[in-house]
Amino acid sequence: MSTLVCTGRIGSDAETATLQSGTAVVSWSVADQQGWGDKKHTLWIKCAMFGDRATKVAPYLTKGTLVEVVGTPNVEAWVKKGDGTAQAQIKLTVQEVKLHGGKPDSDAAPRKGRGKMDDDIPF
Repeated sequence: MSTLVCTGRIGSDAETATLQSGTAVVSWSVADQQGWGDKKHTLWIKCAMFGDRATKVAPYLTKGTLVEVVGTPNVEAWVKKGDGTAQAQIKLTVQEVKLHGGKPDSDAAPRKGRGKMDDDIPF
């Protein structure tokens, strides 16, 4: 079994659904920047996470958040109707999510110890 580790920004807020079995599934896409200079391009990876852990992390999976995801990759391939071009999409069943930042919450009061830094310096 393969493991894929990817770091990128979330393209849109995560969506939560419930399978017929009652299991929650949270899905989102991560933009993986590849290449450099004129050859730079974005690869979109569709992510899905299942169960209670997924529902707990879902509020933090918002558009623009930098995340690291670890999971089992799968490639879905198809032929596009109309022009017959081959298409492919990487899908990742996520086991781990690491947030690089946090849930944006402009209404939240600053946490103790996170006020103005100059107030905490003893000199």
